[in-house]
Amino acid sequence: MSFLQNMFGPPDVWKLAAARDAPGLIKALRYKKDFNIRKMAAKMLGQIKDARAVDPLIAALRDENFAVRLAAAQALGQLDESRAVEPLITALKDGDSNVRKAAVQALGQLGDARAVEPLIAALKHWGPDLRKAAAQALGQIKDARAVEPLIAVLKDQYEVVRIAVIQACAQIKDARVIEPLIAALKDQKKDVRIAAIQALAQINDARSVEPMLAAMYDSSKDVRITAILALAQIKDVRAIEPLIAILKDKDENVRQAAVYALGQIRDERAVELLITCLKDRNHEVRSSAVQALGWIGWQPRDDETGAWYCIACNDWGDVSPWGQSRSNHSLLF
Repeated sequence: MSFLQNMFGPPDVWKLAAARDAPGLIKALRYKKDFNIRKMAAKMLGQIKDARAVDPLIAALRDENFAVRLAAAQALGQLDESRAVEPLITALKDGDSNVRKAAVQALGQLGDARAVEPLIAALKHWGPDLRKAAAQALGQIKDARAVEPLIAVLKDQYEVVRIAVIQACAQIKDARVIEPLIAALKDQKKDVRIAAIQALAQINDARSVEPMLAAMYDSSKDVRITAILALAQIKDVRAIEPLIAILKDKDENVRQAAVYALGQIRDERAVELLITCLKDRNHEVRSSAVQALGWIGWQPRDDETGAWYCIACNDWGDVSPWGQSRSNHSLLF
């Protein structure tokens, strides 16, 4: 590269970013000859998180190129500056759907309540991808005004939108969402039912226990296991007897989940059947039974039961003689 090219050629965005040169990147953001340089400058300004970039990035939301506007919106979401909220709300009317989506996501990251009403409007009037993004953003903001509009979208025709709405409801944790989420346990799509179970477990309302117990008999094995693990998280003693019954399930993954749940709830009523699980035909179920019995506080006896316990301890070699795991093999919800 000649001296003149080095002096007057296009800015080296990567070099400027490596040096965390915010003024240089701001200058590159205004480089009219190449939108790619402006786009990369916007992206890098978001990564270095320099407050001096806020106003230049707001100006870039009006760039003639959609890719630059998109990068500017994304960068503003990373900067955590309230000055960006109103310009990003204006960007919700951008002619490019990708820019609108980036503005929605940025508003969710900023978490400012001023964005709630515009995002609620987006739930009603945009396509499924943008409705999903709007629901996610409302979940991040956690404003109670969004509850009823989100509940209304729980019947959206698109599965991805319904899942996003369910997850947003879980984040807001308003009592009004419990019954609609329970109703979502009957959704035709298993992933929606799984999301509803996880949301109910996250909110942890007593009304959700009985519906979750029913979900243990769902037609989908994945839903059944999710319901069992949710009950393990909630730790409601009403689940003890139903979980004991599930220990006889023909599917080893379901049995293992039930063993784990009983261990987490830690009720002595489960001990005798957990002891029988030490003889289960599946080694993972046996090893989980060792852990569960340890969590409950059961001690092995010097008899046939103790012998089965020791055999189960050696299945993976990761469980001590007293039921404490030496490595992280626990089922996680």
